[in-house]
Amino acid sequence: MSTFFLQFSTISLLIVVNIILSMIAYKKSGLNWARLFTIYLIISICLQWTGYWYSHLTGKSNHFIFNIELIIEILFYSYLFYHSINLPFLKSVVLVASAGTLIFVAINIAVIQGFFYYNTYTFYVQAVMVILFCLLYFYDLIKQDVIIHLYERPIFWISTGLFFFYFGDITYFLLGDSLFKSRTPASLQLYRYISFTLDLIQYAFFNIGFISILAWTKIKR
Repeated sequence: MSTFFLQFSTISLLIVVNIILSMIAYKKSGLNWARLFTIYLIISICLQWTGYWYSHLTGKSNHFIFNIELIIEILFYSYLFYHSINLPFLKSVVLVASAGTLIFVAINIAVIQGFFYYNTYTFYVQAVMVILFCLLYFYDLIKQDVIIHLYERPIFWISTGLFFFYFGDITYFLLGDSLFKSRTPASLQLYRYISFTLDLIQYAFFNIGFISILAWTKIKR
């Protein structure tokens, strides 16, 4: 059994835990975004396993499958942060950034990288978009004239996980671009370990966010 398959299976297991916790969180709290998070995670894990088996069984590129996942991520995170931020101006920034990102995605698919080659440019723009949304959320949070209890703020934990993941991933891509493009076994293995670690951090923070919902609803009662 390859190291890659073990890492991939571990991340999938974490996503399954995320799905279960998000379902329980929605049942306990009734938060619409928690229900949508469940749907998003189910779609995500299905696409990831479809991509893995498609490539494994056919020997063909699975890039188009992960390009679809990128678009779904952009749409979901745009929705999540738009409905999590309170300040009207910041909500407008989210809308403009989301629209601009989607326009770029369409242009990138149509005339630059195409649909069947992994859209790295889309990933770069998406990463900047999500990092921006996280920072906007953090700013919106500290501007609130209330005492903040983090166990009442599940989006804080989710935003923190997203920030670490996208900041770490895009930093590696940009600073280690020449290393990654060399596609040597050592460079690919290094990227896989970095990506695996960032995934662990991201989904661990997602779990904390969902658990905080359960703690918050229990305290309210």
